[in-house]
Amino acid sequence: VLAKSRVTGEAVEPIVPPAAPLAVGAFVPQRSRYVLYLGRQDRSKNVDFLIDAFRAFRARRASTSLQLVLAGPRGAARSGDGVLDLGAVDEPRKAALLAYARALAQPSLHESFSRTMYEAWSVRRPVLVHGECRATARAVEDSGGGWIGTTLEDWVRMLALVDESSDEDVAAAGARGWAAAADNGTWDDVARRTVAAIRARRAPPAGPRIENIVPLGDAAAGRYAQALADALTAAGAPSGVTIAGSAAPPAGAYVVHDGSVARLEGAGVAGRVLPEPVDPAGWDGVRPA
Repeated sequence: VLAKSRVTGEAVEPIVPPAAPLAVGAFVPQRSRYVLYLGRQDRSKNVDFLIDAFRAFRARRASTSLQLVLAGPRGAARSGDGVLDLGAVDEPRKAALLAYARALAQPSLHESFSRTMYEAWSVRRPVLVHGECRATARAVEDSGGGWIGTTLEDWVRMLALVDESSDEDVAAAGARGWAAAADNGTWDDVARRTVAAIRARRAPPAGPRIENIVPLGDAAAGRYAQALADALTAAGAPSGVTIAGSAAPPAGAYVVHDGSVARLEGAGVAGRVLPEPVDPAGWDGVRPA
């Protein structure tokens, strides 16, 4: 299945910043300096690590005005020491929080695709991601749309960087993320990749046809021959399996799985004998003997 699959990605609807100032309870985003965490608040998202890093940052910079704002479903609230837990918010307030944040923090180790990261980039906000999450770290590495850290000390330094950097430098990192999202994260991009994958899959295979000949009743040889045929087809050489003694379709090469070359040669067909199984992943093609 993997050999026949293509990953075309997903699109994220751009966030539209609010037209007028919008408060979230008593918190007014446009008047505040904060790093935003957006999403479910539980251990699987590594939120405790983020809070620990922020508290370590605040302990060293007691005079900072930078806050950590948490927005998303959670159990008990965790406000205090510069951390503000807003709980779940609606879409307009989520848009306001993203639009006015200094940066978005995505500390999760287990993301295959981070929607909130692309939402932050859609409003030109940079992101902080964990270096052990390959999906998010690779996106930031490729785009330059934020910062990557692995240890708690790394995150303390990144938070300090967000705090100390000029508005222009923060905006420049966010703009790089926005450019990457615009290049890869729209529905038009996903549609083009999907159509290209379908066309590539439907295109006639480039290689010669290779037919596997297996003895009647040998289930092990049959399973191996089918696995080899699937691997060859996926690699661009159409392949099939035929029971020895029956009429084999015309092919550029024949692979004989039971050593009965004499039967084929008697019919004027050349074949290669496979006395031992061959790993299809290492198969580099067959030719008539």
